[in-house]
Order: sequence, then structure tokens, then C-alpha cells
Amino acid sequence: MFPTVQRAVTRINSALFFGEDVAFDEAFTTHGLNFISQVALVPEAVRLVPSFLRPLVTKLIKGRNADQKFVFSIMTQMIEQRLAYNTSTPESSRRNPQTFTEGYIDHHPSDHTTANILNSINTTWVTSSLAIPILTCHLLQDLYTHAAHLPALT
Repeated sequence: MFPTVQRAVTRINSALFFGEDVAFDEAFTTHGLNFISQVALVPEAVRLVPSFLRPLVTKLIKGRNADQKFVFSIMTQMIEQRLAYNTSTPESSRRNPQTFTEGYIDHHPSDHTTANILNSINTTWVTSSLAIPILTCHLLQDLYTHAAHLPALT
């Protein structure tokens, strides 16, 4: 059940963070899920091995980092497009943000670089794409194993 819930939540998060085009892009979803899994797996794996093996274990899990590179390229492109839009459009005639990313960019501190913005957005997206499916699966399991609580929810 977890892979199905995680895929659904990742697509919903992608729609909220990056828009429907990205959410419906199967390549982004696949690379995104792989990247999120790597982000979760690397710290757990490296803590089990001696420190001199940690770079090797990280490399084995992440490979050539293709998933992160793919996700970051999409995010960077969106950030740069919104920054360019904000630079070229007077504030009074700008359209309202349509995604979390656009809203964050519109209100970020002026000293933040594209990399700072990317890291902030990525951290929030990855964290929510990891935590929400876990909580959802635990909730569903609790409801299934404690059916007596269902009437109170309706």
C-alpha cells in the first residue's frame, strides 16, 4: 500500500509545488520518487557502515545522481523562469502565484540565490513527500485494525 500512497502524495505535492504539468509528467514522478527514496535511504545505510565506506555506500545507492539532477533541473528552470518574470514585470501587473514555488519566490529574501531557493523548496517537497505517506499509511492501518473508531469519524 505504501508505494501507491507515496506515488499519489508525490503527485499531489508536485501539483501544489510545481503545477499540474509537472504533476502529470511521468518522468518527473518516477525520478522524483527515486530521488526521495535515495534521500531517505542514504542516511540510514551510511550509519551502519564504518566512516571510510560511507562515500562508497552513498555512491552505490545514488549511482550517478541522475534522479536528483533531473528533479533539480526542473526545479531550477521553474525558479529561473519566475525570477525572470518578476524582474521583467512591474509588481502591480504580476499575476498571483499559482504554485507554492511561485509564492515562495515572490516573497523570498532578496539576498537568496537560485541555489538557496532551490534548497528551501526541495527540502519542503522531499520532507512532505516522505512524511505524509507514512502518516497516511499508519492512519489507514489504525483505522483498519480499530474499526470501532470508524463511527466517530462519520
